[in-house]
Amino acid sequence: MPEAPVPEPETPPPSRPILPGQAPPAVESSALRSVIDSCWDHYRAGRWDDAIATAERGLRIERRSAELYLVLARAYSAMDERDQAQAFARQGLRYSDHAPAAVGAQLRSVLGAGANIAR
Repeated sequence: MPEAPVPEPETPPPSRPILPGQAPPAVESSALRSVIDSCWDHYRAGRWDDAIATAERGLRIERRSAELYLVLARAYSAMDERDQAQAFARQGLRYSDHAPAAVGAQLRSVLGAGANIAR
């Protein structure tokens, strides 16, 4: 008697379609969330170097985390290193499609602040 075919597991469709050339969404693990929270703790305490070092460590966990790029952009901006801040803001915007809208807005704000200073 022939065996019945094994059904393919159902995979839910992504919340947004991934277009060619577009990075798939970053998956946030509890370890990554902990690193991001630590970054913001350092940032709020004015420890910019610690925020930067922690964000860079987080990027080794998830290279496509727009929020980590936001921490880097904001910390460099706070240190008056506008070129670095804008570079990280632009990088973060590449991955912001799958991040909360507020992250993308803040990344754009860093870019806008640099443009205003350059005038």
